[in-house]
Amino acid sequence: MDMGESVSHGSDIYAIDRRLKQGQVKINRKVLFQRIWRRICRRSVPLLPLGATLPSRAMAIWRERPDLQAAFDLATPSGQANLFWWYVRHGFSEMGLQYDPTDDEGLLAANQPHPDIVQASFLPITWLMDQLKDQSPLETGQPFADEERQTLFLAWFFGKGLSQANLDALLS
Repeated sequence: MDMGESVSHGSDIYAIDRRLKQGQVKINRKVLFQRIWRRICRRSVPLLPLGATLPSRAMAIWRERPDLQAAFDLATPSGQANLFWWYVRHGFSEMGLQYDPTDDEGLLAANQPHPDIVQASFLPITWLMDQLKDQSPLETGQPFADEERQTLFLAWFFGKGLSQANLDALLS
């Protein structure tokens, strides 16, 4: 199987994984990352909250990683926004980064209420919350649909979500 071969949704992923471990399948991980990330980004082009800036540390990581360079075209606004959200969602947790108040100040804009989400609970849903919603273990397709779901999500977000994403320092 190469990256050009399609895998149906009904494929036995465990069989593919076994063949991969046995060396029977060769996967170009860089190409795989690019394709997966592009699919995620095509679902919806995330916008940035007012005042959000891409930290220089995110740019340095992008310059050192060909997979990120291939996935995020920084010549476009959507490429810059997607790198911003990759840095917030994955950079801190995957790389063990700590919040730097000098360089990462532009990330605090993610704490602004999201303009497209109706507030139904005791706190507004922020841009950051919206970005972390798919990491929540709550079994709802729409975690912001009503007051009960928003309240459950907020409990997870403040109780575990920020810590799991290594983003505790973004609380303001």
